[in-house]
Amino acid sequence: PAVNDPIAEFESFALKPRYECNNKGVFWIGVKTSRDGEVMEQEPIRLADAIELIGNGIDANSDYYRIIHFRDRLSRQNKTVALPMGEIGSNACWQRLQALGLFIASGKTKREKLADYLQEHGSKTPYHVTNKAGWHGNAYILPSGEVIPNHTSKNAQRIIYNGDKSQATAYTPAGTLEEWQQNIAQYAAGNSRLCLALGIAFAAPLLSLLHAESGGFHLFGDSSDGKTTAALVALSVWGKPSDTKITWLGTGLGFSNIAAARNDGLLVLDEMGQAKAKVIGDTVYGIMNGVNKVQGAKQGGNRHTDRWRILVLSTGEKTPDAIMGKYEEWHAGQNTRLPSIP
Repeated sequence: PAVNDPIAEFESFALKPRYECNNKGVFWIGVKTSRDGEVMEQEPIRLADAIELIGNGIDANSDYYRIIHFRDRLSRQNKTVALPMGEIGSNACWQRLQALGLFIASGKTKREKLADYLQEHGSKTPYHVTNKAGWHGNAYILPSGEVIPNHTSKNAQRIIYNGDKSQATAYTPAGTLEEWQQNIAQYAAGNSRLCLALGIAFAAPLLSLLHAESGGFHLFGDSSDGKTTAALVALSVWGKPSDTKITWLGTGLGFSNIAAARNDGLLVLDEMGQAKAKVIGDTVYGIMNGVNKVQGAKQGGNRHTDRWRILVLSTGEKTPDAIMGKYEEWHAGQNTRLPSIP
């Protein structure tokens, strides 16, 4: 036949099993041969809700991910998630997807087909996966996972935030800048403590750009002195204050995870008196040093060490040394990192 002969191309075409993803879901379409030798497609088998595969990701620990895109059933919002490659095909994978609200068909064969789809198909666009908010090159990640890119960069790195999103809904815009200035900011005029609180909130994302270290301030005084009000004013810069405030009740690992989620941002810790003396000392050193504890990796060696820069605004009725005096010593280094202001 002649080159580019359309009849020859038609004759050489053969039906093959395939996947299809549309707005109704992910389908497996097999092929069968009838008794008279005719090759035809089988009825499509639905494997899951629509899951678009938009790329491959890798994190600081060299763990790999599939980057998936889907539409949330309830909110009707489009979402992008990093799915660990090491989980695909396991119950952990199906539970993770179902926890996102996605339908996953039951049955061994269907899930095996879906596992192959998740691993082999779709776009291979590279992404960087991180559990740390803040600056990543020219992009800034909010604790909600929203990436604010620098649109002047043509080759901006694609980033997926895979860290703590427990307070994601609190980091959404509410009102306008003018309304914030009128209802909150104007009351800081002439009030040194409110000005300090706002200064901390606005300075936090500049630490990395200025190569400055982490730090913070502890506001102390009687219960009706307005300490928590100052803290809420600071938090209003970033999101919904009542939902972004953190108490001093917690563990060292928990505070490290929070610090990574607030990297290049503001962390407010309210009511120091609720915490144990050892937790206070360890938290101040741990958060202010900007590095988490060394942890071993499953495959051997150590996991990647997270580092962060953060500004802390703490509140309490007493100073840290007054709280810790009976149990732990409040060192000069801790006082330098978190000075107390009445």
